[in-house]
Amino acid sequence: MLLYIISIMINNQLIHKILTIFIILILYASTALSQEEISTDPVLDYYLQRAKAVYKTCNPDETGAAYSFIARSYLSELQRNGIIDLTDSSIVKYFFSFGNMDSQIVKISTSGKLDSLDFSYPNLFENDYDFNFYPHDIGGNNISIGIDSDITKNLKPVGIAVIDRNNYVLRRLYLYYPNEDRYKKYSKVISFIDHEGIVFPDSINTIFLKAGIFSTNHFRQLTVIDSFTVTH
Repeated sequence: MLLYIISIMINNQLIHKILTIFIILILYASTALSQEEISTDPVLDYYLQRAKAVYKTCNPDETGAAYSFIARSYLSELQRNGIIDLTDSSIVKYFFSFGNMDSQIVKISTSGKLDSLDFSYPNLFENDYDFNFYPHDIGGNNISIGIDSDITKNLKPVGIAVIDRNNYVLRRLYLYYPNEDRYKKYSKVISFIDHEGIVFPDSINTIFLKAGIFSTNHFRQLTVIDSFTVTH
């Protein structure tokens, strides 16, 4: 009988501990949620919503505009001795409509070493990223918004978006693509210019590493865009 009472007491103590732990976990989860809700920045949300809307109205691929431009691309490799070697280049005039390339006029042809050119840019404001303001904001014309992703979401790219404080137009994107299949490291800086309501890159600076047989090769590909024209 004594053993039976002791076993009941032990079981009750165990149940009590389990219930206590369970309640603590619930309280912790609700507290974390409350902190997350409290930490939501209405000013940041304001800029995110407007930057998202401006992207859709100013991106020519979103509006279905037809446009053309000249792209000058240069591929450089950083040698071990610090010398930068220009390995390839091209000058091409492109014609696009509805986000698709219609035709191109090749003025200087690539030798095949240039990485594939991509003139599109992502609307990072509509994805489920973790956003934050940067503390260096001193009230200038531009605002920097940090864009990050936790391991569970694993969104890419991540980086920084710089938008105009007044009209919310993109000025620059600093992008990093983790775990790219073809590269050990891959990053991209895109600068934008406003062509009477159409926002398009005026330069795309890409840095990436490729694994060689005995070493890692460092490359920089710079594309400068000019003569941008909206045809209709």
